[in-house]
Amino acid sequence: MNDRCDHCGEPTLDTDTVCWHCGMPLPGRKELNTPKNLVKEDRQQSVSPSSVAMYTGMTIIVILGAWLVMVYLGRLPLVQVQFGTRTPAEWESIISAENSFILSLPESWWWIDGSSDEQRGAIKDLIAEEKTYDISTYPFGAEVADLEIQFIAETSSASGSQLLPFLVIARSSLLNRLTYEEAIDFLLKSEYKINEVKLVDDFDKSYLSIFVHTDIDEDSDMRCWQKFIRGETEAMLVSLCAPTSLYQANINTFEDILGSFQRLDS
Repeated sequence: MNDRCDHCGEPTLDTDTVCWHCGMPLPGRKELNTPKNLVKEDRQQSVSPSSVAMYTGMTIIVILGAWLVMVYLGRLPLVQVQFGTRTPAEWESIISAENSFILSLPESWWWIDGSSDEQRGAIKDLIAEEKTYDISTYPFGAEVADLEIQFIAETSSASGSQLLPFLVIARSSLLNRLTYEEAIDFLLKSEYKINEVKLVDDFDKSYLSIFVHTDIDEDSDMRCWQKFIRGETEAMLVSLCAPTSLYQANINTFEDILGSFQRLDS
């Protein structure tokens, strides 16, 4: 049956809890499950604890995956090309086996990477057979016992036993103790002929560019252009050498090789 609102006198239904006309509560009426309340309950019942756990797990997996990708990308070396580098397109780009450096070499050059397990023994045999590779690291290499040659490259030629232009890359923890200023002082006091020493700005790092004239014996001599780069734990020495008679003819090639060299580790 229909009742009337005590406030405004308008008729109401038994199911009304408030007056449809004035909005006042109707005394003694119990709140029923309206469609709105039913929808609310349905929504609450549709989200089960297992669903919440599943969505939470999926969210954690996505976040963890994104973090791992960012860490991986952050560890990849950032390769930058030095301003003014004119590396020919047909040259070969080489990254060391331990990802410590990258450089470009003419396709006619052969090379051996002692940082790889397969070639470590071969490079030691090569150094023992040809002492010139050790001498190319002087004057620094003559003063430290831990200098280790890790990479050798050389011009391919059928010229027999004649010394050819070559490249040596070595590392040393002891040399890394020297600041660049101390290294310059050491070079200026060296018994070897130092043609030029200059500190070069290389992006956010610096390195020493050194022109060295090294006497091998009474009948021949060798000129080298060295690049000395400090790091967090080890210094790296890059040395490009040739007999004096061939040095000037290869100076542009040496400049391009050194310009393409970039240290990837620290």
